[in-house]
Amino acid sequence: MSLPPQFPKENPKIVTICLGNWCRSPTMEIVLRTFATRRKLSMVVDSCGTADYHEGDHPYSQSIRHAKLRGYDMSKLIGRQITKRDFDHFDLLLCADKSNYANVLKICPEEAKEKVKMAVEYLPETSRYNGADQIPDPWGGPSKDYEVVLDMTEDIMTNLCDIIEQHSKQENN
Repeated sequence: MSLPPQFPKENPKIVTICLGNWCRSPTMEIVLRTFATRRKLSMVVDSCGTADYHEGDHPYSQSIRHAKLRGYDMSKLIGRQITKRDFDHFDLLLCADKSNYANVLKICPEEAKEKVKMAVEYLPETSRYNGADQIPDPWGGPSKDYEVVLDMTEDIMTNLCDIIEQHSKQENN
């Protein structure tokens, strides 16, 4: 559970990735952005998909609804597909599942591969989801599936913010 070797001590840029940028990656984006703001961590947070299915669309209505119940407003997010520029621009690329992780690595320049991580790598040991190998895709499933995505994402982003804070302190000493 470490940050990429060249991860900056200030103003990191993080992008979250799923298939359509419709459920999981916008959920990860809004939760990380919210947690970073609450902790006064300066960072750029974005999301994208490996496919162009929902490019230009808002996140899926069920994802928006469940996020809103927890106080997150992702209704203004707009879907986009990953681009080659993302590998240069972002310091950490967090993938929701194994399939999208593999797809990202297929198009990733060799020098950027160390920046591509599975989001679940940042699950804390204390999480009830510790040991999960990916964030499940809730699309088309029951409400509880969206809640699992939110639970996992909150655990991941809390721990990731802890790691980033610690990294920043270590680098500044």
